[in-house]
Amino acid sequence: MKGGKKPMDKWLIGVVLVLTLINTVLLIGESYPSADEIAKKVKVDVPTTVVAYNDSAVRSKLAEIEATVNKDANWKAKAVELANAEWSEKDYKAIYTFLVSQNVSIDDRKDITSISVKEEKVVSWDADDKSATVEQTLKVYYENSDGDKKKVLVDVTTTIADGEVKEQEFSL
Repeated sequence: MKGGKKPMDKWLIGVVLVLTLINTVLLIGESYPSADEIAKKVKVDVPTTVVAYNDSAVRSKLAEIEATVNKDANWKAKAVELANAEWSEKDYKAIYTFLVSQNVSIDDRKDITSISVKEEKVVSWDADDKSATVEQTLKVYYENSDGDKKKVLVDVTTTIADGEVKEQEFSL
């Protein structure tokens, strides 16, 4: 065989490597302590009582912060809710009365078929005093005296003080 090792040489090299590996393992085993010996020398104090984690104080504080941050937004939403409740009360009685005062041809409150809020904004508010001014544009759908379906835009300004509607003004 040219340029290569004889099969006998390869076998001999393999045997030498295996013997070297076995010798190394035996030397290491004798030189270093075993895992059990190390474990016996290490002392760890394990607590016998576990304190339960109570996060109610953290949750309470978080709720308080969230309420403070959202105070204005929550009050503005409540002010709009109060304004809507006022003009929609008693089958839209206030809107019907206003439309009649403006000579809109409508016979009865029940002739108002629906109302949609086209635009609304809270132009001023004070969450601490529970006061606000809400401006809304309503699209009022109704049936006129001739039985025709009609619609009209009505602007409503609602003034709220101490958490109650004090005044509601309508205009066309």
